[in-house]
Amino acid sequence: MALAVGVAGQVEATSGSYWRTVDRGFAALAGPLAQASGRSAAVLSSFLAGAPGMDRETFFATLDRLAADTATTLRRFAGIVPPWPGHGAAAGCVAAMDERGRAVASLRQALEGVLGGRSGTGGGDEAAAAGAMAGAGATLVSADVSWASCRLALHRTPGHPWLPASVWVTDPGAWSAASAGAFVAAVVGSPTLAAVHRLSVTAVSTEPPSLAGTGSSQAPAVVAPTTALRLVVVVDDEGNVDEPGLVVSVVADSPGGPPQTVRATAALGAGGAVAVDLPPLRVTPGSSLTLQVSAVPATGQGAASTSFALVVAAATTPGAGPAGAA
Repeated sequence: MALAVGVAGQVEATSGSYWRTVDRGFAALAGPLAQASGRSAAVLSSFLAGAPGMDRETFFATLDRLAADTATTLRRFAGIVPPWPGHGAAAGCVAAMDERGRAVASLRQALEGVLGGRSGTGGGDEAAAAGAMAGAGATLVSADVSWASCRLALHRTPGHPWLPASVWVTDPGAWSAASAGAFVAAVVGSPTLAAVHRLSVTAVSTEPPSLAGTGSSQAPAVVAPTTALRLVVVVDDEGNVDEPGLVVSVVADSPGGPPQTVRATAALGAGGAVAVDLPPLRVTPGSSLTLQVSAVPATGQGAASTSFALVVAAATTPGAGPAGAA
């Protein structure tokens, strides 16, 4: 009886109705992924048309989105549960998604590199970037061929399903070496994509905090008596690049004593702000200070500074008790 059941199972798994179900089931799962890939193709086409006029944030965000979406589509394709259509009919579909993912990743790396990355430091070789872009285009053309081959092979299976068409390259000339070189030159020369380093010190707070009513433009800030003064400096990035090596420092000058310097490092994203907590300054109650605050990026470009006067209040001495007190 066990032998009979096994033979029956094998016959069922190799029957025409079984494979028709498998073929059509695969197509039902793969179809939406082909449509998702088509949406990525539309994003890429729009990006290529408008990239030289984009700002840096939009430029890099679009490349990130393309890379993430193509990688997700490939992962979902690989996650389709077997059995797959017979005779390797689905192999071209997986190859197409893999090639698209690799092409977008290569394009992203080349274009980000030639613009100096998100920190805007340095810049890549334009010729190398153009070559990488042309290579990505060739890979995308190959991916279109792979998809068309898979689509035809799947239609020839017992289930005869049709997958949606999926084409990324409608004009191979747009990916030629000459076109890629012109595109890279336009991106590198774009004024909206030029790196701008610009910082601003927007606030400085102290611990102890300054006393109410002090710290105007005409009078120094006054803090309660202390021997350790902490400062928190808020820095805004008003430029369009990340500043991963930001150095914030405070130089404290006090009459009669050597200057003190405290500093700390921080990472600041384009368009963002960061509060930097500095090590304490050694101070004496009753002393006055001039504080020079600076925020300097690793490139040295776009640094910001400010200064202000501060007084540490004198310590009070408890008065003597009334005469004759017990």
